[in-house]
Amino acid sequence: MCQQCGNNICGGCQQPIIPSGVNGVDGINAFNFNTGSFPLPAVNSEVSFNVKAINPFKNSWFAVGQIVFIETAGYFQVVSITGTNQVRLKNLGYSDTNFTPPAQGTEIPANSKISPAGLQGPSGGTGGAGANGITRIAYLSGPILSGSGSPKTFLTESILAVDMPTTEGSGLLLTFNVKVLTQAVALLDRQIGVRFGGQECINGLDFGFGYGNKIPLIQNVSNAIPSDIQIKVEIIRTSVATQAYARVSVYGIYWKGSYECYNEANLLTGLDFGIGNNFVIHGTQALTNTFEFKTLTVDKIIAQ
Repeated sequence: MCQQCGNNICGGCQQPIIPSGVNGVDGINAFNFNTGSFPLPAVNSEVSFNVKAINPFKNSWFAVGQIVFIETAGYFQVVSITGTNQVRLKNLGYSDTNFTPPAQGTEIPANSKISPAGLQGPSGGTGGAGANGITRIAYLSGPILSGSGSPKTFLTESILAVDMPTTEGSGLLLTFNVKVLTQAVALLDRQIGVRFGGQECINGLDFGFGYGNKIPLIQNVSNAIPSDIQIKVEIIRTSVATQAYARVSVYGIYWKGSYECYNEANLLTGLDFGIGNNFVIHGTQALTNTFEFKTLTVDKIIAQ
């Protein structure tokens, strides 16, 4: 309804005039800054320090149990709040791909921003294995000396039944280095062979001398022996439970002016992977020679 004004001199009905409201009180920021530096405590340990207490900053937005983040320091949980300018926090020690906390005792500088954060979520489930998983089950840094005398067994490495390959494509990899330390005479009688589960893994090289089941450790016609020769023997299970392929590779044989690489693959039969098996390194050497074996490893390779 229109309010009349006196004798209507004002020109009839008018809308009422409403005065402007009073400005509200400024709120406080939901973040703050520490006013002095402090050393980063150990994980699950606590630290107290002061924060700014002049508008728009206060400590009243902190709540006991709340998670906060301090730049350069990491994630903390509020333990207590005192007055308008003090908080006590527990270092949670969270780390992830985006943030790694500094070491305990690192001085956190003044004026580091403190802001609300959240709890770290639970760890996800363990991912599946990759295409091949490798576990080292035997390692010998060496060196081991064979002593003189020929022929003989130089080394036996026992592999437990629990470490046998159980699926097609899985296997064991034997790696070792060998060299001849003494060479009183130039003889061809220096050869290395490897057996697994009683089966010969190596058919043998033939530089015209016909070495059966062994690799000749020769360099040239004068039989000078180079430095370490590396030999790898990989046992790979087939789809037949009693069979495996022995894949052999050799590097370090120096033959008539160049270093030779050698590879071969042989089918082994009559194996029993349900029991422990031995890798046996055997061969012959000149009676005055001594072989040195070192960095022998056996790796279990799991195919997925």
